[in-house]
Amino acid sequence: MISGTLSSGEYVQIAGFDGETLDLISPRAFAPGAPCVLVVGVSPELAITLKCHGSKRIDDGRFRVTGRTIALRRDDRERLVRSLSTETP
Repeated sequence: MISGTLSSGEYVQIAGFDGETLDLISPRAFAPGAPCVLVVGVSPELAITLKCHGSKRIDDGRFRVTGRTIALRRDDRERLVRSLSTETP
């Protein structure tokens, strides 16, 4: 999984991205409609803003956060999709 950093400094992992909706594994929950800003470590770094759909606690105590990307440029979107698809499981 690709990792990133929230604006609060906490680390998150990107669990999935379908081109518009991003799934994160986060140490904290976000309310529906709340903004979530993160920096992803793809080269060069990429700042992403999400409008959160909601959060759900998972077994290890972290949260699966789902949100829609806001104002993500097409080339940045494609770069993120490529980075996620080239990762080894």
